[in-house]
Amino acid sequence: MFSGAKRTLIAMAAWAACTASVATTAPAPLQAGAGFAQQILALRAAAYLQPRTALQELERLKDTTAPLTPAQRGQALEVAASAEFWLQESGEGLKLASQLEQLGREQRDDVLVAKGLLERATILSKKMHDTPTARRLFRQAADIAAGTGDAYVRTRALVALAQFSAEDGELEAGLPLVEQALALAREADDRDAMLMALRARANLLAAHGRFKAAFDSVDELRQLARRRGLPIQQARAYITDSEIAVRAGQAERSRAALRDAVALLRTIKAEEVLPAAMVKLADAEMRAGNVGRAQALSMDARAMAAARQDRDTVAAADFTLGLAQIRLHQAAQGERAAQQGLAWFRDDERYVPMLLDYGHALALAGDRDGALKVYDDAGRTLLALSRRDKELARESVIAAAEIQKQASENEALNRENAGKQRALEQERKLKTLWWLLSIVCAAGAVVTALLYHRIRVSNRSLREMNTTLYEQSTSDALTGLRNRNYFYQRAAGLFGTPTAGSDARMGAFFLMDIDRFKSVNDTWGHAVGDDVLKAVAARLADSVRGDDLLMRWGGEEFLVFVPDIDDVEACAFARRLLHAVHATPVVSGELSIATSVSVGFAMWPMRCDGAQLGWERQVHLADLALYLSKAGGRNRAHGVCGPQALTAKALAAMEQDLGQAAHDGLVDLPCIRCDEAPHHVPENAPAAADARVPAPIPA
Repeated sequence: MFSGAKRTLIAMAAWAACTASVATTAPAPLQAGAGFAQQILALRAAAYLQPRTALQELERLKDTTAPLTPAQRGQALEVAASAEFWLQESGEGLKLASQLEQLGREQRDDVLVAKGLLERATILSKKMHDTPTARRLFRQAADIAAGTGDAYVRTRALVALAQFSAEDGELEAGLPLVEQALALAREADDRDAMLMALRARANLLAAHGRFKAAFDSVDELRQLARRRGLPIQQARAYITDSEIAVRAGQAERSRAALRDAVALLRTIKAEEVLPAAMVKLADAEMRAGNVGRAQALSMDARAMAAARQDRDTVAAADFTLGLAQIRLHQAAQGERAAQQGLAWFRDDERYVPMLLDYGHALALAGDRDGALKVYDDAGRTLLALSRRDKELARESVIAAAEIQKQASENEALNRENAGKQRALEQERKLKTLWWLLSIVCAAGAVVTALLYHRIRVSNRSLREMNTTLYEQSTSDALTGLRNRNYFYQRAAGLFGTPTAGSDARMGAFFLMDIDRFKSVNDTWGHAVGDDVLKAVAARLADSVRGDDLLMRWGGEEFLVFVPDIDDVEACAFARRLLHAVHATPVVSGELSIATSVSVGFAMWPMRCDGAQLGWERQVHLADLALYLSKAGGRNRAHGVCGPQALTAKALAAMEQDLGQAAHDGLVDLPCIRCDEAPHHVPENAPAAADARVPAPIPA
């Protein structure tokens, strides 16, 4: 089973290889007399375990140390970006990483620049799945880091590039990079860098199927972590050991390592990652036959995750608990819990393997008809998933189906009662279905042929299901707006390079970010934050035209492409967006919350040395303009309105410091405030009514 714990633990191992390795048992209160460097190292290590506490302690440290030197500001930004990553605040993390990169460029500090690029690339790769941009940033960071004398940053850049290459399907390219990183860390005698490189090397060797060499790296990793004397490093080593043991088929070694990890995480009170580790241990215990132990671990993990409002881990714990209850003959209660957990993962890549585990549990409990229905659902779901990711589906289902097949065959042989003939008949049906699923994974064309009679019978139903799945994958469930996936699917047709004799469609990209949205969540909770998001989305939707392309870009950010407007109309449209959001407060229950957005926009198309800029580059310019709106006081807009034809030098200057480029006359950058007319609007243009200013959101 691929539980919710797996994603968290894999992410933790991957991120650990790209983040600072100095650890502590918990972010203790700041101590008088301790230097800034000592305090920042502790907070950097705690950022992924207790990100909220780390951010609070970071603010206290900055207050007590003010004014900060540029180097200290860079260290603080690195910690803050890492913490926001683990809080799932990708937008805020990207902004902090960009500020870190910008600070490094201003100070001509390549170490800070490389760190900022690595933070940005990691978020884009792991949270936003923007692979092309992430690849470019990882390579740029590695090139810059190579020219520094900082062994740790150089190692980190090589490891990050190696892991990204492996995740992108280039395993052969990843291993030499990580070997180079490990050699560099050994030469510098940097233990933290060695730990990071050893973790990455073990994982890549396992991906190549070289498990003996992978375990050699794991053993060295565990020994080095013990000598280092840092509990966090030891916990990471246990987790790496467990994951590689699973891939090698050594279930007992994996379970033992997980037990060590959970015990250590309990000791250091790492409550933000402990529930996910407990769920994974519960799954391992159940596979080992310790069903009662699995049930107890799942219940404890669910309670801890619910207290932290970690919905992903709650759902994973529900599913594992449900399987344990089914195995303990608590069928009704177990099926409810398992189905509740499954519902959360409906659109997740783990859904089909979880269905197979669910069917196997039902089969072991004697519910053969229920198991067949679940396997049938798995087959139909797999057919749809294979169109998006055939390789992943093939690997998951073949492995899971073989396990289920062997387990069911063994149980069937042990049945010696009057119903043995019926059980054998059902077993033959299961074998037939397993064979079909194996054929599905081995060759998509054969699968289509085998299941085509089912498609013909339920053709209309499948069309409706595909339409529903498409809507779910391209729409944001909370706000009802289109999402980034929808935009990516339409981007090539809308913004591709124009053919000969045609012109690119005129328009503008507008990127909006809700002001002080994090304060809303921190002050009144995520339910109120969701109300604010829905209200802002509705107001933006009312402000756009039918052919405008509006979507939730991520977090509290929204993007709209407005075709067929010039720069004067774009400034007027930006002001309309500001007023639409800020005119009246958002009502949530008994609360009345003043809400505003900051806007950045860029005219489309622009050219650089005769070549049309890609839409990604222009959205990035809009993002830089948005940063200026945030820095200038919020509730305002900045727009990149010209010139439409740029030189490479001017574009580079704009991307490095947009405000300075405007000051130098390289770009036309109007500023539109919510309470004043834009200076691009003609004098005879009608002015919008003044907006009522409600009570502000707490800072």
